[in-house]
Amino acid sequence: MFDERGTLSLVDRKKNIFKLSQGEYVAPERLEVVFGNCPLIDQVYIHGDSLQSTLVAIVVPNEALLTQATGATLVHLLDKPFAALCRESEVAGLVLKAMDTWGRSNTLKGFEIPKAVYLESDPFSIENGLLTPTLKVKRPAAKAHYVQTITDLYASLQAAS
Repeated sequence: MFDERGTLSLVDRKKNIFKLSQGEYVAPERLEVVFGNCPLIDQVYIHGDSLQSTLVAIVVPNEALLTQATGATLVHLLDKPFAALCRESEVAGLVLKAMDTWGRSNTLKGFEIPKAVYLESDPFSIENGLLTPTLKVKRPAAKAHYVQTITDLYASLQAAS
């Protein structure tokens, strides 16, 4: 991107930047760093598609903080184990709201904040093929692993609008 002085600044690798349907370019690795700093989130994979106008996210939440946040607002889910909490749509909504608040407090633009989220109870790891040895998300492997989930997230967004 060009800064206020007119000089060119590299934001990310070309292969990791994609364009949304309305023409906005997104650097998902930068967003993953921002959302990865959110206390409620341990790991995150941001996905966007050139045929879609929004982003979706696969999130591995922090177990202790998610349980604590759920206990504070969704008392009826308090006794459920972590994996069951991750499958609850109310809990996903809680994490999505936290991501929205976190993104806005970190001056992200509206199109850079995911509009749907899937909570994964199993962390990304080198062993399951979703992380590189330097602990970065393997984007093609994550996309292939979560292809049906991503399709379902976009379908739920279409149904809601």
